[in-house]
Formats: sequence, structure tokens, C-alpha cells
Amino acid sequence: MRRGKRPGEATTRLTLALIAVAVIAMGVGAAANGARHVTVAPVAITSFPTTITTGQTVTITGFVSGDTGGTDVTVKRYTLPRCASGPSPVTVLTTGPDGTFSFSETLTAAPPVSYGFIVGLSQDPARAPDFDNLDSCVTIGPSAQLSVKATGSVTVNGAPITSGAVPYGSQVDVGLSSTVKLSTNVGSFVIFPQKGEKSSFVPVRVRVPGKKKKFTIELRLVGGDLNACKKGGRKTQGVDAQAKKKPPKRSLWANGKGTYRTRGQYSSATVRGTEWLTEDTCDGTRTYVKRGVVLVKDFVHHKTVVVRAGHSYLAKP
Repeated sequence: MRRGKRPGEATTRLTLALIAVAVIAMGVGAAANGARHVTVAPVAITSFPTTITTGQTVTITGFVSGDTGGTDVTVKRYTLPRCASGPSPVTVLTTGPDGTFSFSETLTAAPPVSYGFIVGLSQDPARAPDFDNLDSCVTIGPSAQLSVKATGSVTVNGAPITSGAVPYGSQVDVGLSSTVKLSTNVGSFVIFPQKGEKSSFVPVRVRVPGKKKKFTIELRLVGGDLNACKKGGRKTQGVDAQAKKKPPKRSLWANGKGTYRTRGQYSSATVRGTEWLTEDTCDGTRTYVKRGVVLVKDFVHHKTVVVRAGHSYLAKP
């Protein structure tokens, strides 16, 4: 004989079923809310500079795919291209209602430099960056402009400078006991005057003959009142006049590595890595090499001379 249902049993089962459904619904809702705060989407970068110079401001913008705002994006600076190594946390950004973000800072390190944008790191601090899929990395190379770091009294077109960018064609004046470090994508050099003197030069970017995309940085000596040589200079002035006034002269020392050359009135000196002096006087342009090897191009006699450490060459007018 079939057993009949107890009174109220159907009601109890219905109640339990409704409670189960409610619990499941609450769990789904909680999971959905949790997913909204924990699950992260890919970061996309929309704009960034391809090149930069120390002292300039870098601005990078981007967005988190499908984000409705409030997601954190951690910014890290890397010392190697493609965010390979050496991360330094910089800041944490928060996306706007449309999922976008913007990052800016003044660059104090020498480029190239990389920036990594890591999404949702606060929810999972131990997560390793995934720049191939979830996160984004941008690498910014060195600008063609010269980057300058100066000590002492240094001016660019008459304005004092301690660091920043120097446009090509500007006049750089280096005071007594002062130095200026020039850096660009072809290397870096420290420029300084002879003891007790000042130096002035104009940096120019010159294309290497036969190579469309290769350049050298030429430092052209200026000042020194060498026009007096053409009007008589040391050789026609009297002894008393020479005693009262120093003979016209301009010079500068350079020390470093890279594709640089100095240019005087009668010759230029090309180097890769060395320490040398270029000096213009009424007698001509003298190149003295303290370390390394320098190729001196004599404009008057149309020849190139190899000058080694401890030796000098005078290109006469």
C-alpha cells in the first residue's frame, strides 16, 4: 500500500527549496561582485613618447578593457628595455569611469627607460607581471636632443642650467672650474675648460657621410676673440701690448665614450672613447691627447692624422 504524505511535508520541502535557491542566488551575486573587484582585464596603452631626454616630462595614457572605473593600475619603472629587470614602483593609478588612466613624471634617469602598467595588483600583490597578455610595457628610447647635467656655472644661450635638454645649435658657456655632461643616443662626454679658463661651444648633429641614419655630435669652439689674429694678432702687436693683454685663445677638454668630435678653426678631432684637448690660438688649432687615440682632420692641408696618448698635433693656418 502506498504511503501517504504527512501533513505539511510539501510545504516544508517547498520552503527548503526556496531557501536553497536564495542561498545560491546570494552566492552567485557575491561571486559576481567579487569578480567585479578581483577579476582584471588587459591593459592597453594609447599614447606614449618614443624618445625622451633626461629632464623632460613623460606622459603615458591608456585604459583597462571593459572597465567601468575604480580599478587600480600599478606603475613600475624598469632600467632595461621591455621591462626586463630592475623594477622600481612609481605610483598607483585609478581608472576613471570610462576605464582610462594617465601617467606623467619628469625623467631623472638616463634613457632608454621602460614603464610597466600592472592591473589589479592590490588584490593579488604576489602576482607576477604578464606583459604578453594582461599587463602592458612601453620602452622609451633616448631623444636626439642632448641631455645636460651641469656643475658650477654653465649657461645655454645665456640662461643658467643644471640639467635638462639642450637644442642643437645652442651656445653652451662653461665657467671657471665648471663641468657639463652631454648625453645622447651616441654616447656621453664630460666637457670642461682648462684650469683658470672658460670654454664656449655649440653642439651640432652631423650626419656621417655615406650612412643616412648615423650621426655624430660635433662640438664647435666659439668665442676667444680670434678675429684679432686676422687683424694682426700676436705677431704684429708690440711687446707692451702683449704684456697688457693675453693673446686670443679658446679651448675645451672632453672626456668620455661615444661618437663625438670637436671642431676648431683649422681642424676637427674625432673620437670613440678618450680624453683630449682642443685649442684654438693665432698659431692654429692644437689637439692634445691625454688618453686613447684621436683622428685629427686638417682642413688646410687636407689630411687626417692619428694622434695617440701623450702627443699633440697643430693644424696651422
